[in-house]
Amino acid sequence: MDETNLPESLLVPNEDEAGFIDLNLYLVRLEIMPNGGFFAEGRGKHGNRTLGFAIELDSNWKATPIPESNDFFYWGSGVIRSTGNESDALLAILTDLYNLPLCPMPMRKEISVGVVGLANDPRLLLEKPTHMKLFFENGNPDRYAEVFVNVIASERRMELHEKDPEYRKALVCALSDEAG
Repeated sequence: MDETNLPESLLVPNEDEAGFIDLNLYLVRLEIMPNGGFFAEGRGKHGNRTLGFAIELDSNWKATPIPESNDFFYWGSGVIRSTGNESDALLAILTDLYNLPLCPMPMRKEISVGVVGLANDPRLLLEKPTHMKLFFENGNPDRYAEVFVNVIASERRMELHEKDPEYRKALVCALSDEAG
């Protein structure tokens, strides 16, 4: 997809969804890495700005049963990666949409995250929609955040969806270059 034709990424908050701020990006790149994990990159537009980020998912996942269900959680890890100007724009746009004070730029080059596949095995990402929750844990409770990242390869879509508005400030801090 031509960069000038990227779709608007912001989903208009639904009144019944507690005003969550969710972004849907166009999946511009999806690759199997040499270690068997995945690399996915998404881009979109908000207003006249191009935004985006990438995620690398490791190949090792531990399945644990979901109580009272036939499904499993799949626990693993990954890395959120900056794609440069698009990721800096993503950080600035999130800061603005969350009505937070300006944060230090640029977005960190990489951020290690814990990942859980929510009844979806991330190893099947190419074949099935994969819904994941990411955990930003760096030992500082003020910077602990959770967010949903979903990859729907068949629709060329990568989603960054809010888990809870209470994580907004911590998410922006975790993504910013001064998060430590």
